[in-house]
Amino acid sequence: MREALESMAVIDVCSLSESVEAIQKSKGAVWCSIPDELNKFNAWLLYRRYSTNTTRTYLETLRSFLIFLQPKAATDATNNDMVRFVNDYILKNGYSLSYQNQVVNACKLYFKEIAHGELERKLPPNSQYQGDLALFLQILLQKKDSKNKIYSIHEPEVACISKGKEHKKYEFGNKASFAKTDSGVLVAALGFRDEYDGTLKPTLEQVERLTGKTPKKAKVDRGNRGNKKIGETEVLIPSTPSKSMSYYQQKKLSDSHKKRAAVEPVIGHLKTDHRLNRNFYKGVVVDNHNIILAAAAFNLKRMMNGWKFYFCQILESPFLSFFKNFTANFSLFFSNKIFKLTF
Repeated sequence: MREALESMAVIDVCSLSESVEAIQKSKGAVWCSIPDELNKFNAWLLYRRYSTNTTRTYLETLRSFLIFLQPKAATDATNNDMVRFVNDYILKNGYSLSYQNQVVNACKLYFKEIAHGELERKLPPNSQYQGDLALFLQILLQKKDSKNKIYSIHEPEVACISKGKEHKKYEFGNKASFAKTDSGVLVAALGFRDEYDGTLKPTLEQVERLTGKTPKKAKVDRGNRGNKKIGETEVLIPSTPSKSMSYYQQKKLSDSHKKRAAVEPVIGHLKTDHRLNRNFYKGVVVDNHNIILAAAAFNLKRMMNGWKFYFCQILESPFLSFFKNFTANFSLFFSNKIFKLTF
């Protein structure tokens, strides 16, 4: 039959490989790979027993995205390509929000199940991108109730902490613990990665290591309930005074616990004045460095404020008489002017 058709010259019959080569020359190799990718995705959807309507919708939406992505290959797609597809194709053509969600779900399934497997096969065993690929896969697979979630790509160790605040339900970062003396000096500052770990014992150990002394009493909040004594340190927790206590004893206990509350504005100053609110260093180790540097800056500023008066006295005393004579003569000379300098 082939010989008959060729002799009739009705059509030019060529082999399949020649047809593919012709299409590749006209539309590119990426266009020819789109049906293969759709077939792989279709086989996976059928294997997972997706409904016929869902399969058809996912294939159509994915086909639109892959055609829009040309001349890029599917494995080279980025998040910016998806944003560009939504802005330049979906919104421009007036498609609905449900269609946009279908496109996002189809692309998410495709890249997680099909394209990711191809990337793993193509990458060498010791590739520098293996760690990044594992991180991206964990982000795609994590769910609402997953443990050890990834909240930041550039800082995967960041944790989500819920402290029950009315104005800020969740906070991202890591916990920090501070200890200060009655005079206001910070004697301990350290961070914690696990929000459920106890912070009191490591804080007291750091106080002893830095000062060389073991504190006799530690005034803490009610979050440390259950600790009556740690080593030689007595733990004082706010509680309702007993009826057998005298008024003086109750007032003394209340004043003692009020001193503990004085650490809250100190933490506020550390955040606003000493860069504790956001850590600009990268890595887990430098999180503690940032906390220690903020506490050291607070103590240094407090010390400089205490010395400020004495520095002024030292600087003023040798030149006090000189400046007094100078300003007196200067004000006398310009007595008819608008301004007058005094010391």
